[in-house]
Amino acid sequence: MAIAAILIFCSLKTQAQVAGNIVNLYGRYADLTTTSPMQEALGLGNFTVGTGNLPVARLHINTFRMGPSSDNQLDPFSEGFLFRTDGDQSITNQWDLWTGTSSTSQTERFRLYTDVGTTPFIGFRSLSNGMRFETGGSDIRLRINGSQTSTINGFTVNNSGFACLSNNQAFWSGAVSSPYSLLHLAGSGTNTQELGYRPWMIDGITFTGNSDMSFVGPRAISNDLTEFVIAWSDNTNGSTGPDDFVVRFTNGDGTASSGPASAEGLEMMRFAADADGKVGVGDEFGITTLTRPQRRLHVHDPGTNNITDAQLRISQNITNVFTDFRSTQQGNLYLNMNGTQQRVGIEEPDPIETLDVNGNLRLQNTPVLSPDCVFMGQNVASGVPEDNRMTRLDLTNDPSTYLAGDGTWQNIGTTSCDWNLVTNGTSDDLVMGYAGACNEGNVGIGVNNPNARLEVNASTLLYTMDSI
Repeated sequence: MAIAAILIFCSLKTQAQVAGNIVNLYGRYADLTTTSPMQEALGLGNFTVGTGNLPVARLHINTFRMGPSSDNQLDPFSEGFLFRTDGDQSITNQWDLWTGTSSTSQTERFRLYTDVGTTPFIGFRSLSNGMRFETGGSDIRLRINGSQTSTINGFTVNNSGFACLSNNQAFWSGAVSSPYSLLHLAGSGTNTQELGYRPWMIDGITFTGNSDMSFVGPRAISNDLTEFVIAWSDNTNGSTGPDDFVVRFTNGDGTASSGPASAEGLEMMRFAADADGKVGVGDEFGITTLTRPQRRLHVHDPGTNNITDAQLRISQNITNVFTDFRSTQQGNLYLNMNGTQQRVGIEEPDPIETLDVNGNLRLQNTPVLSPDCVFMGQNVASGVPEDNRMTRLDLTNDPSTYLAGDGTWQNIGTTSCDWNLVTNGTSDDLVMGYAGACNEGNVGIGVNNPNARLEVNASTLLYTMDSI
């Protein structure tokens, strides 16, 4: 862009200092000299900046001491207009930066431009490598890669266009000074951690800091087959962990001793990787051995009320139809069912009893105690002998009663007789009858109405009697 073109757009009332002399520019060219300290420099304004009242850059605009002019008309510079270009919206308007070994051997490095049209975008383009944004002296805060391939944790990764935002300059001087994913947030502490990185961690957000790394984003498995992943990692095996994924809720000022307003906040869920992975639901899990989740799914609540402090609920209707499970202080399992039936079916979707088991019931290691009752199986469906209901039968503690076939207790009386073992002197006799008239009855084998103590009716010889 020629100097003359710059001057044409300057106000007619603007003064320019060329080689230390103030020159009024009325749309004409200004001759530049090679006077020190800046050779071939053009300064616009009433200069007092450089040595010898000279500009210190090739083009130096100085708006100090440029108030209203002598004719009391406001100078445009006093309203903050320092530099302006006007362009036709039907073409792309751009500023370029070129560098090279000589004025005839250069390459375009940077371009600032606007698109064609009435609502153009502003474009920043780096044509040689990535882009870097710095603050302070030379602190790199943001870097966007150009076309680039890097080795990350031993994997070759095409990380073109990846961006990293960091407040710790150690990342840029570490072993891998390039972003690991589309967006990389490199935080405090050791933020160059590569261990745990996988080559599918590209289209998401990577977090590094405190010698660890995590990732949130999709994992492409195959064409149109994708997982969404929350991944966190540790360094080598046997490190200082455990490193867990924890869900917390916070509020207040962080001064409370526990709960959401505490410094740590309210822990709601903990994913403990360890060797096999366990999930704890509750607010008392931690990193010590005794506070780790102990099972694949560990639901913990120290509550003491069966109704309000149950540890686990499954529901068909959130507030009206549900079953609560609670492990009591004694180690018992308590079930609180809420609904119209309140029954439990095992392989039975429509139970008709409080516990309805479709299949065999097995009881092991039952203790030997003085029984108060027995449980009997009662046929439920006629013609279906496998369908039985467990019913309670109280013991009467009465030796004169017996259990009849209909599941009830009946008096023995004089109509029923049993076999009884009776001691007769030095020998034991097996006699018929339990008490009363039964001892006076007859026994018939093959005959309905015996007339003797023992009457046998058979067509063939069934036995022999050596002596009578």
